[in-house]
Amino acid sequence: MAEPLVRLPSARGGDARAALGIACGALVLRLLVVARGLHLGLFSDMQEYYDRAVYLLDHHHFLPDAFRPPAYPVLLAAVFSVFSRSLAAVRITQALLGAAAAAVTFLLARRSGSRRAAMCAGVIVAVYPAWCLYPAYVLSENLFAPLLIIGFWLWFRDSPSNAFAAGLVLGAATLTRTVGVAAIGGILVGEAATGGAQRLSKHAPALLVGFVLIVGAWTARNAALYHRFVPIDTNNGYNFLVGNNPQATGRLELADWDRIHATYLKGAATDAEANAVAYREAVRFMREHPGQAAGLAVRKLQFLIGLEGREHAWMYGERYWGRVSTPFIWFWGLALLASFPALLTAVIAGLAGGAARARLDCVFVLTLAMMSGLQLLSFGETRFHLPWIPLLAIAAGHLFEPRPERYSRVRLGLAGAALLFLFATWTTQWSGAFAPVRLFATTPGAPPRLPY
Repeated sequence: MAEPLVRLPSARGGDARAALGIACGALVLRLLVVARGLHLGLFSDMQEYYDRAVYLLDHHHFLPDAFRPPAYPVLLAAVFSVFSRSLAAVRITQALLGAAAAAVTFLLARRSGSRRAAMCAGVIVAVYPAWCLYPAYVLSENLFAPLLIIGFWLWFRDSPSNAFAAGLVLGAATLTRTVGVAAIGGILVGEAATGGAQRLSKHAPALLVGFVLIVGAWTARNAALYHRFVPIDTNNGYNFLVGNNPQATGRLELADWDRIHATYLKGAATDAEANAVAYREAVRFMREHPGQAAGLAVRKLQFLIGLEGREHAWMYGERYWGRVSTPFIWFWGLALLASFPALLTAVIAGLAGGAARARLDCVFVLTLAMMSGLQLLSFGETRFHLPWIPLLAIAAGHLFEPRPERYSRVRLGLAGAALLFLFATWTTQWSGAFAPVRLFATTPGAPPRLPY
């Protein structure tokens, strides 16, 4: 029998007030960071997103390519249309989205758990260090993570209309970051695995219709542009090749673009052709060097679940934040390094010994597994796990639920093995991740530039 998600009607008023409180707290923290960074400019991917949004605003159509998914430039263009290309307005909008994600995390957790567990989940998202910093960056993660958790919240409201809305939202998430498609797979497989066949028969068609309407419209546009099937973007082939070539390290290095373009892609006439060539070359490498490809997969996983801070250290070294105090560097540096290990340890402990919520847990675990698999086809970066934080925060709430009378030895064994792997990974990464913090703390006025 399928597991229902139940929330007591008498709790609704209190839940709304709690969600509002979490959202307000999250917003204050993010606005403090945004206020500190109102002067910040753009570079690298941020500049490209800005340029695409300005082109869309000025010409009323997209750039004639599909190198980036369209949803985030659409958000920027919408903000610019109201606030005259104001980066401050973009950052405030992103702070609002982050606050909304914290509130929705609480509401979704509350549908299947206690008030304490839901408060834990919402507060984790509200105060998570990287998510407090990210509104200052003009990057697509600021849209992708809120869309992902809102899509799940709509799905678990269990009605055809909400399922259709979930499909639209998760379609928009997929047009923000391609790995968003994993949420659809996680829902369909997870519901089937936990006895939700009847629910799927009622709600899955609406979910899929909503998803196809959004993603299909963009795919049709790409087909008209390229005269070939290009479902979302033409950047995925390049990412695939970055992670699967003889010089691959398992993560992105900025020098990769020039090397890969000169070695493999210089003869491509369009970005779609380059995308196809990149896929072909990456598959050839994996077939000819299966051992090296397998070793790279392990390294990608370690980078994916690793200690956070690489992109922040790089941007600080590029003078993105300007001059900051030594206490500021120590606080944020150590908070970033400690946050993900603390959260993931709580998640594993909660899943191993807490009360089971089979339906929610199964959908989330499968979504994260599929999302990880898609990421490991390309390369691993710790920023890729940031959209997981709301889902992991809900799982961490197991620690606040009643404990079972007997613990499953299988679950405890798997939890122990996972923790051993994680702590081995974090231990090997510690010296390299901590070094920039110590270096910047000793040179607060003139931070050295670091390679990426």
